[in-house]
Amino acid sequence: MEIMATNTSDNCDVCDLSAGAIILFKQYCQPDPEKKCQRLVREFEKGNMNLNELGEKL
Repeated sequence: MEIMATNTSDNCDVCDLSAGAIILFKQYCQPDPEKKCQRLVREFEKGNMNLNELGEKL
């Protein structure tokens, strides 16, 4: 049986980092909607900013 490559830490460290960052930022934004950071997380998910830019804005 042939195993197809997937975006795991073996071949896509950036993918794993981005996915982990999204989870952390969403949890950070959840408790306090006044932080208004959900919009920033959505922009990051769309690819409109990189992880460094998102971190600086939060």
